[in-house]
Amino acid sequence: MKRFLVYCFYNKDGIANDYVIYFLDKIKPFFTGICIVVNGNLSEKTEKQFRKYTDRIIVRENTGFDSGAYKHFINTHGVDYLKQYDEVIFANDTFYGPLFDLNDLFEKMESENTDFWGITKHPAVNYKIADIDVCEHIQSYFIAFKKSILVSEDFDEYWKNLKIPKNYDEAVAFFELYTTKFFVQRGFRAGAYISIKEGFYEKCLPHCYDVYDWIDKENLPFVKKKIFAFGKDSITHSLKRGVIEVLKLIYIKTDYDINLICDDILKTYAKVIPNNRNLLRYFYILIKRRLFPGKRKHYSKKLIRIKKRLDFIHFLKKKLEKKHILLVSHDLSLTGASIVLFDLAKYLIQQGIKVDVVTYKDGISYELEDEYREIGINPVYIEKKASDIFKFCLKNLMKYNLVICNTITTYGFIEVLKKLKMPAVWYIHETKLLNEHYKMFPEFAETFSDFDKIYSVSEYAADIAKKYNPKIKVIPNGIDNDFEQFSSYRSDMTFGYIGSFAPVKGVDILVRAFTKLLEKHSDAKLILAGTGYDSFAEDLIKDVQKYENISLAGQIYGQRKKEFFNQIDVLCVPSLDDPAPLTVLEGSMYGKAIITTTKTGSKYVVNNNKSGLILDEITPDTLCSAMDYFYNNPEKIEQMQKESRKMYLECGTKKCHEQGIKKMLVENLV
Repeated sequence: MKRFLVYCFYNKDGIANDYVIYFLDKIKPFFTGICIVVNGNLSEKTEKQFRKYTDRIIVRENTGFDSGAYKHFINTHGVDYLKQYDEVIFANDTFYGPLFDLNDLFEKMESENTDFWGITKHPAVNYKIADIDVCEHIQSYFIAFKKSILVSEDFDEYWKNLKIPKNYDEAVAFFELYTTKFFVQRGFRAGAYISIKEGFYEKCLPHCYDVYDWIDKENLPFVKKKIFAFGKDSITHSLKRGVIEVLKLIYIKTDYDINLICDDILKTYAKVIPNNRNLLRYFYILIKRRLFPGKRKHYSKKLIRIKKRLDFIHFLKKKLEKKHILLVSHDLSLTGASIVLFDLAKYLIQQGIKVDVVTYKDGISYELEDEYREIGINPVYIEKKASDIFKFCLKNLMKYNLVICNTITTYGFIEVLKKLKMPAVWYIHETKLLNEHYKMFPEFAETFSDFDKIYSVSEYAADIAKKYNPKIKVIPNGIDNDFEQFSSYRSDMTFGYIGSFAPVKGVDILVRAFTKLLEKHSDAKLILAGTGYDSFAEDLIKDVQKYENISLAGQIYGQRKKEFFNQIDVLCVPSLDDPAPLTVLEGSMYGKAIITTTKTGSKYVVNNNKSGLILDEITPDTLCSAMDYFYNNPEKIEQMQKESRKMYLECGTKKCHEQGIKKMLVENLV
């Protein structure tokens, strides 16, 4: 579609704050042409920035608000100029965004049976603005006209009759209300991405109502700046959720940098939000409430309004501070929990947070040490002694905004951090080991039961942990998308296993199940990827070497792992206890049918009988029957592949995981 954007910009100093540049950067790919109309001043720096997006820049006198700017464009270019386009959008700089991918917005509105549309539609209310009734109308901060209007004679008449406003009320009446009424009366159809519910006006302002839910449930692409405005009624409007909650949601749910909002607010309202003045007002009203008990309710409302403002200022300033987080890792091995923490470190660095890592000297292995150094982190090693942990924490008492302790084996750190009152969260991955620790170590049991900031990696693991502490929250794992295409079904079906060779993984049960399967299907194949270092692993490797149909791939990473998944038809994860196996996520991401058990935290990405089979009991017989099911129902593999991939996209992506991390940071850091 061939689109043109007319963008109205105003800043009294002619300086475009970063949110404006971000908007232009994200919206440019959807437009064939852009014209920026500047009301008033334009700085040299901002002009240079605007030139990256268009050479068509008009600087005019600051009169007539945005509709004056748009009419100036029409007067200089003519309506015929716009007839070459399929859609023309008029937008101003009074909103932040886009919060989400604009493809969704444009695809939806392109498919709608409309002639013009906007982001939000305002219902009719019993109210007048500039002596004009407020009818149902498209809000004018972002309004699009399709070809049917652009080529009509009505479009020319509309601009000829458009009055230039002299104040804000006239700007709403002469442009926003007039536009919808003019075109609807001539038979054109109006549409909106979101319609504001009737009755809203009794509760709050139109740009505030339901914003939290619109973002959370309907992917609202833009948020009006007025929500965050500091004026006579600043932060006192009846937003269904407070502005801080809206900012937190934007941070958690979207990729939009809320620093763009915070920076703009602090620059725009720098003169009207000094802390001292608000604090003086707060204490002054507090005194008056005590002196005049008869007016207690009246003064209490005032206190709430001022406290909201103080909280918001504090939030903005804290958000813009540089953060420093310490990650405590039980070891640096290439195993699930350690890899999850390494991925967390990378994510935090991407968010502009400084990260340090400390680990125990007696860790099993240190394969991740070089990986950490590559991202600019030099891990610190300390002895696993209470005295050494205490010395380290005391030395760094004021250094960190937050400490994240990984796995239950870091409980020595948690005990010390609690005593020193350092901000900390506990990120646990264990289930069976948690039960064992709770029974064997009284000091661990006491620490675990009392700690109130514990996060687990799955609902399965959280349910077990809640037996000892009900205050458990969940951050589901997620992985990067490396999918290319579904693999074709092969008649000589290949099953695959990837993971460590350990009894708890059920890999020996899988081998016995597969040998039983060979009695029915001699062409079946099994690929085992992984290794182990004890006698169990040695015995297993010796045993499988007897079978031609079983291949040992060893430890695999990167491209070899991708090749492994391309070679198999069904992934087997027969764990006897695994809180959140990354292999299940990988299988789902690559679109594989999966056999797993109820003893793993995989239900959120495996839909039983749709994307795989979840076994209540794991024995050679039950596992063999599950594998035989795919031989007898080969058409199910293709169906399950698609469903498995769908489950990954809904629940298992890196973005899903990062939303959980963002929420944890907001709850404990911001």
